[in-house]
Amino acid sequence: MVKLFVKRYRELLVGVFVGLFSAAYLFGSAFIRRSNIVSLGGEFMPELYGYFLLFLSLLQIIIGWKSARASISDVNTSTGESGKASKTDSKNVLMVFIAIVFYLATIQLLGFILSSAIFLFVLNFLLSPSNSKKNPRVTIIYAILLPIITYFIFHNYMNINLPAGIFFN
Repeated sequence: MVKLFVKRYRELLVGVFVGLFSAAYLFGSAFIRRSNIVSLGGEFMPELYGYFLLFLSLLQIIIGWKSARASISDVNTSTGESGKASKTDSKNVLMVFIAIVFYLATIQLLGFILSSAIFLFVLNFLLSPSNSKKNPRVTIIYAILLPIITYFIFHNYMNINLPAGIFFN
């Protein structure tokens, strides 16, 4: 009974969970110290991400609601190939969530550049389609250059210091 409920309302439950997470994220971003030095302070991007995540969770809830209604009307659903793809997708979603938690936990210790490079490298392999050929060299170059360029822009042009970490102090 519970398994059927979770299967039927999985998309809706994911939307509700992400919505609650984004609400908590927005609540936490309200405690970021405001700055009068620059027009866009350190609170701008976290709030933007929080509202965007909240918007996406509302879309997910709508999609989940429609999916649940469709599965109720079509009681005899088959679980052939779509069941295997759904298991892989669920595993990847969990792995991405773990990668995000690891990234947030290590950004102060390792610094923005190193933790972002590791995060982008892992994320590239988790989010790439399974039937595509992955080129590790391109991924490594992308994962290293993007955090360095981002750090340079934030540090030199926006006067926002990102965590340097133990290796760059």
